[in-house]
Amino acid sequence: MKKEKIIVYWGSKNKEHLRATEPTDVFKEYCKDKDINKYEHVRCPAFLDSLKNTYAIHSTYATDMSFDREKGSLNIDNTQNFYDNNIIFRDTEIGMVTLLDETIFFTEEKKLNIEVMPAHLEDNSFTKNTIFIPGVMDIASWFRPIDITFYFRKDSDSIRVCLDDAVMYVKFHTDKEIEFVKYEVTARCRELIDTCTNSRDNKGITKKLKYYYNLFSKNNMKSKVLAEIKNNIC
Repeated sequence: MKKEKIIVYWGSKNKEHLRATEPTDVFKEYCKDKDINKYEHVRCPAFLDSLKNTYAIHSTYATDMSFDREKGSLNIDNTQNFYDNNIIFRDTEIGMVTLLDETIFFTEEKKLNIEVMPAHLEDNSFTKNTIFIPGVMDIASWFRPIDITFYFRKDSDSIRVCLDDAVMYVKFHTDKEIEFVKYEVTARCRELIDTCTNSRDNKGITKKLKYYYNLFSKNNMKSKVLAEIKNNIC
């Protein structure tokens, strides 16, 4: 029997979006260079189920950064323009940073939660030296990018992000197969994103996600988003 599919639209909000690559299946990528006689866990049903519909997001740029704990400063080996467009330095004590390497998912389904989580099976400088901040969002009921927020591990003060490094995982909470369709993030898409994110600015008050999903629904945002996406399929 043919497995039922869900179409997930994806786009990159970055200026470097031409370098963005489709999310890759974590289980397949993990297993492709493994000798199953040495890595017997790849046969384990529990291991396989844990990675069902889990995909890696890859960096669209490369940069080195270091955190000076005494001065509470973040330094990068790039231009000020790159820093201004791609980095938010959130906390000077623990070195919390957001990388605006932003992927935006959306779907026509009634509900589809994605879980954003650390790329725990990857062996690179970013995963070794950072604590990644996870989250869950319904991509059928909200339109905003997922970003990469982390802080430096206590014994680390520098990281290297390489082009195409897997920097985070997204897990789709469904048993159906995912079919990715790429679209261009247009100026109109950015307006729709801003409409969503600006609704959160309410004197520092944080409401539950259900509140924002209801706003999205009541204002017919889903049809507006889908119309723009479908008119700009890559």
